[in-house]
Amino acid sequence: MDFGCYNALWSLWYLGKPETVYAHVNHIRPDVFPKVEDNADLILGYKNAVGIFEGSWDLPRSYQDLEVFGIKGSAYMQNGKVEERHGRDSKIVDLTPLAPEDAEPIAYMTSRMRQNKPIEGMTALDMNVQVVAIIKAAKESIRPGKAVPMPK
Repeated sequence: MDFGCYNALWSLWYLGKPETVYAHVNHIRPDVFPKVEDNADLILGYKNAVGIFEGSWDLPRSYQDLEVFGIKGSAYMQNGKVEERHGRDSKIVDLTPLAPEDAEPIAYMTSRMRQNKPIEGMTALDMNVQVVAIIKAAKESIRPGKAVPMPK
């Protein structure tokens, strides 16, 4: 659930609500992680796309990269840097830093409340409710080992 929620959020942000959810978990090192699975795969099915995510506490190094693939190319994100890739060609995308009140979730929420504005984007309540629904479906998928439909 820990890293699955971030993956579900990314998929919701880019693709919307999935039609199906499949999850697979492993308990690779129970001596180190006795109470939890330490590796999880999450596959979110869409009509014209798929979100494939892996989260693990059992990697030899920190790995928090994200790559989004499209028909003509991809965007690769790592350590605050975005690279646009087309075949073998790539270029770094110039990023405009967020304003300080938007750059950190608590500062953003505080700023919105002080300005009497709605909380939007990835920290919005409706997004997070949908993330919880995906994680719930993922947990339901683990038991039978097959994809489950997302509730309407």
